[in-house]
Amino acid sequence: MACVALNRLPPRYIRHDVDHSFYLTERERAENEAAIREAVSFAFEFVQAKVAMRARR
Repeated sequence: MACVALNRLPPRYIRHDVDHSFYLTERERAENEAAIREAVSFAFEFVQAKVAMRARR
């Protein structure tokens, strides 16, 4: 699930919380959080669908 979610997000190279705070505006931070929520939701549903498809075989 993590791999599916990460594949849907742009790469960010952040080593520490201070990097995240320093280099992103509040708007960018909010957009990133929304994108992360969407990617994780998609990944969860994707994995659930795959499991359900395998169960039908």
